[in-house]
Amino acid sequence: MSLYFNYLKKFGFLKFLIIILSLGFFIFEIIYNLHVTEFQQFSLLADSFLQGKFYFTQVYSSWWHDAVTFNGYNYWPQGPLPAVILMPFVLVFKGLNLFFYQGYLQIFLNIGVYFLVYKISKKFGYNSTDSLFFAFAFSFASAFMGVSFWPTGWFFAQVVATFFVFFALNEYFTKGRLWIIGILFGLVFLTRITAAFGLFFIIWNIVFNKNLRLGKKIRSFLTVIISITPFVLLFGIYNYLRFGNFFDQGYMLQSIAGNLSVAKDNGLFSLVHIPGNIYYFLVAGPIPIFGDTSSHVLTFPFLKADPWGLGLIFTSPYLIYLLFLSYKDKFSMRIILTILTIAIPVFSYYGIGWYQFGYRYSLDFLPLIFILFMRNYRLKYGNLSLGLKLAITFSAIFNYYLFSSIFGI
Repeated sequence: MSLYFNYLKKFGFLKFLIIILSLGFFIFEIIYNLHVTEFQQFSLLADSFLQGKFYFTQVYSSWWHDAVTFNGYNYWPQGPLPAVILMPFVLVFKGLNLFFYQGYLQIFLNIGVYFLVYKISKKFGYNSTDSLFFAFAFSFASAFMGVSFWPTGWFFAQVVATFFVFFALNEYFTKGRLWIIGILFGLVFLTRITAAFGLFFIIWNIVFNKNLRLGKKIRSFLTVIISITPFVLLFGIYNYLRFGNFFDQGYMLQSIAGNLSVAKDNGLFSLVHIPGNIYYFLVAGPIPIFGDTSSHVLTFPFLKADPWGLGLIFTSPYLIYLLFLSYKDKFSMRIILTILTIAIPVFSYYGIGWYQFGYRYSLDFLPLIFILFMRNYRLKYGNLSLGLKLAITFSAIFNYYLFSSIFGI
């Protein structure tokens, strides 16, 4: 027994703790991903692609939320990449008379996101324990947990986009091959266009880099632009073949009912949508559970997540540290500018993201917030404090409790 404790002391108790916690949460994540069998829009679309069709060739009435009916066919308005990635898996399973659910692949994408955050954190100079805490924080103590645990069509697309954004950022902070970065953000563009605006961070670092001569800046800029351009053109052609318009994804053609229909009447994108989106991004809280409708006496378990969303101060309260960091350097200013570039169209969109944990649209720019957090915390404080590690741990546990209150199995 003493030998065991000596080894644990040498290995590091906190490192052992975060590994066990990560494994535990991944087990829950795998269970959820294997359990969810509804809203498999991208798997169905992959099957349609294999048949040479851009519309759904199979009809399941309960799965058509947000689908676009055009010329008698049902289309999925989101980018096609998630379906393209699924095509070989769907083909193999179809040959075995089985259905390939999105969760099967999402498990590995979630692991990939965890690993990429870990690698980027190491690049900023953190030790392995601190890097594991950062990877754990993004995966399980943020709004990302809400999409990574529940692989429906909407959430699967955001996991795919998040994976490729971190893939591109990891490339930038390691080998820095601009043509690969352009391709990776091209893949993001084919998934979620707003998330692809993260490429502006790379472009601004090229344009405003005083250490690069003008000729080198021009070559670097063109490398990035040329690398992403084919993907932009492919998306335009995909839209044209579906709706006869290079720029139309079909969102204006959606038949939306209920509260969202009223919101859409104010415009697909409008300034009037910004306050509501910011509310759900930052401060929206859990809903109290009352024993009856008159006395307002709270009953166990007292709180549940609001399916309209949950603010950052509840999903990731440890990010309060961002308020105490310095952002005077040019790197910080460029990444903040990029976050704002993404956030403005996201916050001005009419849809808040119904039936979600956290504010899932923030995932388009949340990876950049984490990059800023990891880098600037390191510059000011060095290694992670015990208090921050505990805050991350309890945040993840509270997140799982709230998540299960609306997505329990």
